[in-house]
Amino acid sequence: MTEKIFKDIDEKLVSGDPFEPELQRLMEFKVRKVLLVASLWDYFMLEEDGRLIDLLGEAYKEYDLGYVPLLHRVDGGKAALEEIENDEFDLVITVMRIKDMEPYKLAQRIKRIQSDLPVVLLAYNTPELEVMIQREENRVFERIFVWQGDGNILIGIIKSIEDQRNAENDTELAGVQHILLIEDSIHFYSKYLYILYEELWLKIRHLLKENISYTLRKSRQRKRPRILHAINFEEGLDYYN
Repeated sequence: MTEKIFKDIDEKLVSGDPFEPELQRLMEFKVRKVLLVASLWDYFMLEEDGRLIDLLGEAYKEYDLGYVPLLHRVDGGKAALEEIENDEFDLVITVMRIKDMEPYKLAQRIKRIQSDLPVVLLAYNTPELEVMIQREENRVFERIFVWQGDGNILIGIIKSIEDQRNAENDTELAGVQHILLIEDSIHFYSKYLYILYEELWLKIRHLLKENISYTLRKSRQRKRPRILHAINFEEGLDYYN
């Protein structure tokens, strides 16, 4: 089945179809710089499982993803807003407890500065978690994840945001296929979203072992199925349509 996904694009390239400009436009949105809003203590807790920067570097190198996102930390909402005013970021991840404002208020102010900048909330597994995620104002976040001690969650968040942003363009451009995940349990999708990507990369790496040209190799990497995560049937139906 995995081989079938790449059949059409391989035939285009082998037959000499001028597909290269389209290939360059696949996966146009990439998370290259992440703003992490977390105190030194929170950052220490996140690093306890292994250095986040090292995890990013090792994973992106292992799967030949071509770049490694930069991680820039600030310790509060005001500092985050100053950074966004003066620099360019592709993703903001904020922990649940920051020192100078509620995280949803930070997300609202970020959206007023840059409406298309994705903001993700990384919460801790506390007794009040279920109540917190039901709050209406938390809809300002692209998604809420729960920290369960595995730094690879950061990679899952980044790739999920990229796939969400690239899906429509890549489908229209090259007929990229998708894997639709409908899961409403924050604990479940926080745990296994990265595992889905890991399995997908292993499948694709198997296809790259063939004696193929550089162009075919890059096309197969960029044409991989996108994983779209919905938290309810209605959102899943929107993705499907």
